[in-house]
Amino acid sequence: PAVKFGKSGDLEVGELAVAIGNPSGTLEGSVTAGIISALERTINIDGLELNVLQTDAAINAGNSGGALFNSFGEVIGINTAKLTGGRSGDSFEGLSFAIPSDYAVPILQDLMEHGEVVSRVQLGIAGRGFDKDFARQYRLADRPGVFVVEVVDDSPAAKAGLEAGDFIVEIDGKAVDSVSS
Repeated sequence: PAVKFGKSGDLEVGELAVAIGNPSGTLEGSVTAGIISALERTINIDGLELNVLQTDAAINAGNSGGALFNSFGEVIGINTAKLTGGRSGDSFEGLSFAIPSDYAVPILQDLMEHGEVVSRVQLGIAGRGFDKDFARQYRLADRPGVFVVEVVDDSPAAKAGLEAGDFIVEIDGKAVDSVSS
């Protein structure tokens, strides 16, 4: 039998979360339990901003890609990352993240039907969101925005004329303050 996907948009903070994975490649079927600590938490992994579920269920090395389940046995997320430590060598426990099922299901459907992801827009930039104080200090703008670090060749951003060093404050009249927005 196959697992069923639940709707991550129906989750509430405090609900049960169960992570299943294969830590270090040797502990097949490892299970940890916790709660949903936050919904739509924004984290940055290798310059990419992700909106994720936060849980205190342990997601250890090797668990990425495993399932995060709710109390009904439905997959509500794909285990993705954990906060491991700061620059000062601090160690953190109970800070794990999963891609919400509502984001993952359309991608999985595209892969099965088309062999590639066709339902997601790709702008074609690597950037970093900054608050209005940063923008003002560097004379970029008087409000928050996204600093363009890199533009992917032949991407929609490149075709539109965006260049590294640009500072985006709005798109189609809507304010922008992060790469995900």
